[in-house]
Amino acid sequence: MVDRRVDPDDGVSYSWEEFSKYYNGKYTKKAVEAYWEACTPVKIAKAKAKTKTKAKGKEEARRSAKTVAGGDSKRFKIGDQIPDVSLDKGFPPEKVSLRQFCEGKKVVILGLPGAFTPT
Repeated sequence: MVDRRVDPDDGVSYSWEEFSKYYNGKYTKKAVEAYWEACTPVKIAKAKAKTKTKAKGKEEARRSAKTVAGGDSKRFKIGDQIPDVSLDKGFPPEKVSLRQFCEGKKVVILGLPGAFTPT
């Protein structure tokens, strides 16, 4: 039986060959291997379960994308353009365009819920 894992980005299960071929050229081999290890292995008990698992995985991916933070969030991928939103920077706060602030830099965006806010 071929080892298959679910890519959290699209919710589809892939074999290592399919996975490495898809990400070849986009990321280094080490990065692809590390991402593969972080993906959830697919466990199939019977042959009939294979089609159900694939359909279920796609449906779960759709549902999870809609329900994350009440549907108000967006998932970004490496290489996506930074959204043009204004943020408060410093104290006293001054309005800064996130896109202009990050221009020409490598950026990691991390979102955390604010204190005393419903999550």
